[in-house]
Amino acid sequence: MEAPPRSALVNAFLPSQEIDDPDRFVGRRPQVEELTDVLRVSGSVPLIFGPRGLGKSSLAHQMRRIAEGDTTLLDRLGLADRSITGDEAFVSVGVSCSRTTGTTEALLHSIITAIESDLADHLPEPSRSSTERTSSTTIQTPFLKQQWSSKHVDAPPMDGSRGDPEVHLDALCSEIATRSGRRVLVVVDELDLLTDTTGLSSLIKNRSSSYLKFLLVGIADGYHELLADHESIARQLAPTAVPPMSDAELEAIIDRAEYVLRSSGLEVTFHARARSRVIRVARGFPWFVHLLGQSALKRAFDSGRAEVAGSDVSYSIRHLHSERLSERYADSYRHAIGESREREIVLRLAAWSPETTVASPLIEQMANALGIDDARALIRQLHQTGFGAPLREVRQGAFFRFSDEIFRIYARTCPPIYPNVQKRVDAAYELADEGQPRKRGRHSA
Repeated sequence: MEAPPRSALVNAFLPSQEIDDPDRFVGRRPQVEELTDVLRVSGSVPLIFGPRGLGKSSLAHQMRRIAEGDTTLLDRLGLADRSITGDEAFVSVGVSCSRTTGTTEALLHSIITAIESDLADHLPEPSRSSTERTSSTTIQTPFLKQQWSSKHVDAPPMDGSRGDPEVHLDALCSEIATRSGRRVLVVVDELDLLTDTTGLSSLIKNRSSSYLKFLLVGIADGYHELLADHESIARQLAPTAVPPMSDAELEAIIDRAEYVLRSSGLEVTFHARARSRVIRVARGFPWFVHLLGQSALKRAFDSGRAEVAGSDVSYSIRHLHSERLSERYADSYRHAIGESREREIVLRLAAWSPETTVASPLIEQMANALGIDDARALIRQLHQTGFGAPLREVRQGAFFRFSDEIFRIYARTCPPIYPNVQKRVDAAYELADEGQPRKRGRHSA
């Protein structure tokens, strides 16, 4: 049944959820190709990592589908020869960490609970003494937090090992493999939220087998940041970095949104200027394409127009701070700025740097040229938790990076709190570029 027009309109872009439908998934062909091969390698532990907002969880969703034998995405990407079907296929479960997960032991119990619940059809019928209970699972993403209850039963100990959770996990997966003829794939997402990963590498190393494979997903610049004792499984880890998307991949998101609209009888398109504006602002981050695309699309449609104009995107950028899904960044921005106009200038100077790793002396020099004498102290403040720590030090203090690249994009595009701040930032970069004129101001993104 076709989706009602309004429903299709508001769901053409999906900024508030991961992409589970392979027909809606865009790009990432090299990563899909690499991960599909890694799933076949005996003893390997695929690990997806990268900055926030690049679609790691969506990629993990697609890999679960591929592991279970779904060929939809592989066919569309021209990778049908890499299909995992028949005896190679898996059954899978997914677990997302949160700050309350805490430790490796708590994660292990969550995995066992998920297996007993989601893969119950592949386990023996529970004995009369088994107890049925309801567990609450929290899935936490950067932009959405959902909670639901899942009912499951305690499978009876198949080897008397219920007291040892690691052995019980092994027994469960062995039983599932025997009954289903398929291996078990356990996907652990949001691994960066696990406060203590001590022992996790040992767990994965000891329990990975011919019938159990782990796939890990987390926010990190390097995979070593996600595991406290990663050296113990260095040979097994198969890290896959998720980089910013290319402009072509970002534009393909808009193409798919237009396709969804057409399929529901809505002929609404994006003008070339609107497309280029969204892509330029997004800077490789698909979440921003979904966020701005959805907002601009609704504005054009509600104005009675069948084409999204560049002005619709500009309006969405100016009102980015009022978007529900970006409220957390608005709060973080205000927290970082506090009551200091100079700190806002320094933050936006850093945000507009063309380099991912920013040189502290360069920002100090530009701030000094604007008459800000305490730029070094202001940069240090932006490293501190009292100001939300939007920056983090690298390379012994001479350089820094943004703790969250999406926040950096927000800091570039949101309206300044203090008047004339963006004009002064533009002026500083004009001076740094030795007076070379620019075709457009930095405030235009």
